[in-house]
Amino acid sequence: ASEFFASACSDFALVPALYQVAKHKRHFTLYIGVFQACAAILYNTSHAVGFNIFLSSLQWHFINDVLALTFVCCLLIHCMGNKSENLNITLRYIAFTCAWVFKE
Repeated sequence: ASEFFASACSDFALVPALYQVAKHKRHFTLYIGVFQACAAILYNTSHAVGFNIFLSSLQWHFINDVLALTFVCCLLIHCMGNKSENLNITLRYIAFTCAWVFKE
């Protein structure tokens, strides 16, 4: 129970970053961040209770890893301060694709 509680608390550590992303109207990054938080909660819950919640615990873990890596890459792209929004969009999609392919 204490492991689940610690994991759940660490999942909510993402909330301040999500607030900043929403404030800057980064919709794709916000989507990735919210989905990552949901996947993390579902993974931790599935792992703690020992049964599948829509997907297996291992599948939630995979989704969580891909989305967490994508979210970090999106935040780094935002911090780069590129003036070209088209370049930022392209880099975000490349980050998601690479995270997914390389995790596989």
